[in-house]
Amino acid sequence: MKKKKYKKKKDKFLGGYVFNLLLIGFALIVLTIIGNYLSYVVIPEMTDDNNPPQEISTVLENTEAILLASKAKAIEANVYIQTNYGTQAEIGSGAIIDEDESYYYAITNAHVLDGNGYVIDSQIVSTSDGVATAFEVIKISEDKDLAYIKFTKLDREELIPLNLGSIVIRIDNLILAVGNPYGNISAVSIGSIQRVTYLQELKLTRTVIEHDAVLSNGSSGGALLDLYGNIIGINTWELEGKYYAIPLSVINTFLEN
Repeated sequence: MKKKKYKKKKDKFLGGYVFNLLLIGFALIVLTIIGNYLSYVVIPEMTDDNNPPQEISTVLENTEAILLASKAKAIEANVYIQTNYGTQAEIGSGAIIDEDESYYYAITNAHVLDGNGYVIDSQIVSTSDGVATAFEVIKISEDKDLAYIKFTKLDREELIPLNLGSIVIRIDNLILAVGNPYGNISAVSIGSIQRVTYLQELKLTRTVIEHDAVLSNGSSGGALLDLYGNIIGINTWELEGKYYAIPLSVINTFLEN
């Protein structure tokens, strides 16, 4: 009897031992598979000094370099506009978009040039090289709040006009806004496009780009640029903490007509 009882205990012990070995082996296999999966799919390969993968670093460096180049282009083509009337002056911005042998041509807002309804004494435009001269208004539209001006190249450095970009607006795309807020020459702010919408102003309904690149008094007429430094709009309004620009589609219609 004792021998049978002993034998039964031994068989039970061996069975449990084998089962535990199988369970442990299965668990090791599962853990190995999961580990391989995580290392391949989830965890990015790290370099010896624990820096992110080179691909990510390269993308960030390229974006930064593109932004810096676009900022330089925006500053070079930005102009400072001042309209004098009596003892007061109205300041604004503009963007050089064309040239010929004798003149540069810039686009700005009509309201930058209106003198707030007063009799205008003089109007000057200053370029990024520090040269200030008078300018001539070629065309102006109060409905579109756009104006096209020209001024002499004489005594000025060679300035590169900005290219016109695409009329296709992509939400969340990076943008740059350049202008002269509060007289600070060629200030650049960076943001993104929020939406294309309609703005009711002075009994007019306007198609506008809403973005979050900060604008202030004096920014009106400055260029709104895409990541690569191409004009996609002209900054115009700041209302209740929201910033708006006239889109390139409206600018093209204004220039063509």
